[in-house]
This record gives sequence, structure tokens and C-alpha cells, in this order.
Amino acid sequence: MKLRFFVLFSLLSTGVFAQEFLGISQSRYAGIQGVYANPAFSTLNQMKREIGSLGYEFAFSNNFMGINGTLLNDLRSLTIYTSSFRDSYTYDNYSPTAPGQSNFIMNTSIQGPSFTTRLLKERAGFSIYTRRRSYFNVNNIDNAFFKQIYEGFKYKPLQNVNLEDDNFEFQFMNWKEMAANFSLRVLNVDRHRLVVGVTPKFILGGNAIYLKSSDFNYTVLNDSTIRVRSAGLEFSHSSGFSMPKIGIGSPFSQIFQDLSQSPGTGYCFDLGAFYEFKTSKNADVYRLRLGASLTDAGSIRYKESIFSRDFYLNDSATVNLNDFKTLNVNKIDTSFITNFLSKPPAEYFSMRLPTAFQLTADFRLNRWMYVAGSAFMPLDVPERFGGVKQIRRFSVTPRLEFEQISIMLPYSSNNYDQSNLGFAFRAKGMWIGTNDLLTLFGSNRQQSLSFYIATKFPIGLERAE
Repeated sequence: MKLRFFVLFSLLSTGVFAQEFLGISQSRYAGIQGVYANPAFSTLNQMKREIGSLGYEFAFSNNFMGINGTLLNDLRSLTIYTSSFRDSYTYDNYSPTAPGQSNFIMNTSIQGPSFTTRLLKERAGFSIYTRRRSYFNVNNIDNAFFKQIYEGFKYKPLQNVNLEDDNFEFQFMNWKEMAANFSLRVLNVDRHRLVVGVTPKFILGGNAIYLKSSDFNYTVLNDSTIRVRSAGLEFSHSSGFSMPKIGIGSPFSQIFQDLSQSPGTGYCFDLGAFYEFKTSKNADVYRLRLGASLTDAGSIRYKESIFSRDFYLNDSATVNLNDFKTLNVNKIDTSFITNFLSKPPAEYFSMRLPTAFQLTADFRLNRWMYVAGSAFMPLDVPERFGGVKQIRRFSVTPRLEFEQISIMLPYSSNNYDQSNLGFAFRAKGMWIGTNDLLTLFGSNRQQSLSFYIATKFPIGLERAE
């Protein structure tokens, strides 16, 4: 069950973490990745023009379960390929004497074709890009409930015990976005420069589902039956929603299948600004760069499934857990309708995009050495329906940047009480990196993992130093 648990979460978000492309986005050569983080960047890009071809990012983090050093050691020695998956590879933080709540986030991003250029004699910038993104969240889930899910509801110490979980949320959504960016230098006086930018986006929503609970009181009777004593549930999913299929190659076939499905549409925008204190009045390089941006401000409107509605329970009901273990949405819909009372469904529902506010500071130590700091803060904008979320993160990134090569070492901490060291490397138009270097190289207990890669083709000359 534990292996299936990890595989399930991986498949749910395969097909397209907070602060995407950490390490890359602070670089002077960031190109389109810099525009993702702050739309004012297109005027400040070190390259005059740039075509982006493909990019991919995966990130996952939680504060309940993790992978220990045994798995990492076996992967390095190839032992895992000759033995079955062992429970000793995973661990969890459940403790009956220390109750609490856990959170889980996973997201992926596929970068499509993009183009960015400077205009109007360096006073403006323009970019267009496409992306496919996917977010999966579990928020505020009680550790006892998470423990039972993690153990396949076979954890006997928590069977036949009255439990409650008042405020957990489950959200999953993927979407495609088509964006056009414009930025403009509005101030260039003495040693001071100010650039502002905006990126409006048209959104094509893919699969979406959410579940919110209140006053959820229950007892797990055995590994296939749960008695719900009271519950208030908000449940909805997009019309035609289907869970990913498990199998070799299925995650990638799911990507291409979903590209033709757009049950929802929406709009959103990014806003941003950069202030630079230049090294001298006539120089084109900065001593200090400060930035602020608001990203993914908007939502997607979906046509609701006829089974999507608010459910409630005034008396107890016995629910078959096997209807949920199969991940068959039709069976889940039927189970809700059969076991709970409900209000009439709405025709449409909305899913909020992962809106966030970011502050950055980048200090130039000398011609090649820089230190950047960032605060990435998700905004929990009120929404009647669901919405995917990001994770709060603070980071410090020293880096070396030369004409053809950049090396970055982002150190970050998040609101899951986790810290990690990352690594990113640029060689001309190829970028590769991770926010979780300790996970990949031997840390004994890890609850997060990330990886990103991007290819780009600079066109034109760099700025003069």
C-alpha cells in the first residue's frame, strides 16, 4: 500500500512547488523562467532575444511521510531492481501522543514554446509562452486519518476508535496557459532604474476535483468499512473527470490525452516591478536589484458534474471503502449519492489558481558573483469553491555567472519546517537543477523532492558590461 500511495500521488500530478525554477529565476540569464516569476524581467533579460523550446519541472513536499536512506542506498547500488519494495523504505510521523495535521503538495510544469525579446532601444520587453501545469494538494488533514489512508485502513490501533477531522481539503487541477507579456522601463534617472510589467493569460482548464470537509466524525471498522457519524462535505469535479491509469508509460499517454480536453476556461494575470540601483550613472549593470510580483491571480470556471454538490449527514452511515480505493470516480460519485443527503447541484463551479506574492533582492558582489534572496508567499484568496495552493518558501541563492556558464546554490526553507540545499547549472542554453540536493545525495530522512530542466536558444548579443 505504501508504494501504491507514492505511485498514486506521482500519477495524479504527472502530465504537466512552490516558486518554480528556484535558482534559475534569479539569474540575469533566466529568460522566460525570469518572466514566470516576475513579468518585468523581459526588459532586463541579459540576452537580447531568446527562443525557449522545452522545459520540465517536478516538485513534491509534505510533512507526514518520507523516504529514508535505505531506499537511496539501494538505488545507488541497484539493489532495488533485484528485490521487492520494502516497507523499510518509507516512514511516517504519526504519533498517538502528539496529534496534529499534515499537508501534502505536488506540482509539475511542462514549458512549451516561448519567445522573449527586448524592444524600443532596451526600454521595453515582450514575451509569449505556453505552459501546461498541474497541482495536487492535501491540506489540514488529521494525522490519524492520514495514517489510516497511508496504511490502507489496516492500522488496527486506529480501528473501532471514534475520530474526527474538521477541516481537511483535497484539490487537484491541471491546465494549459497561453500568455503574452509586456514590460516597460518607466524610470532611468542617475543611478536609478524602474521597470514594470504585466502578463495576461488565457487558461484552458483540464481535469479538476476538490473535496472540503467540516465536522467529519468517523470510525474505521476494518480495512473495507467506515462508519461516518456526521459530516459536511463540499465535493465537485469537472465533467468527464477520470483518474490517471496506472501502468508503464501511462503517465505520458495521459499527458497527450489531456491536451485535447478543456472542460473549463478562465483568465488570470501576473504583475511585477523591478528597481535597480546601478553601479554608475552610465552603466547598464546593477549593484542592487529589488523585485516584487503577483502571479496567477485568477480562476478557472468549470461545468459541474451532475454528481457534484454539497453533502451532509444527520445520522450515521456505513460506507464501503472499496468504492474509493479503486479510484473510479463513477463509484465515488455513487457512494456519495447513496450514503449522504445532498443539496441540488450548481451548473458551474470555479477553481482558484495558485495565487502568490513574491519579493526578491539580488546583490552584485563583483563582476561574476551574486547573492539573491526571495520570499515566496501564497495568498489564500477567499473562494466559494476549491482552489489549488502553493507552499510558502524563503531562499538565499549565491551564484557565479559567466558568459557561457552559471552555477547556483539555492538554500531554502518552507512552512513545512523543512530546509534544503539545491543546485542549478547553466551551460549556454541548457539549464538543469534541483531544490533538494540533500534528497538526491544521501540524506537519511527526506519529505521533498524536486527536479527541473530547460533548453533555450539565445539569439543576439548580450548586454554590454
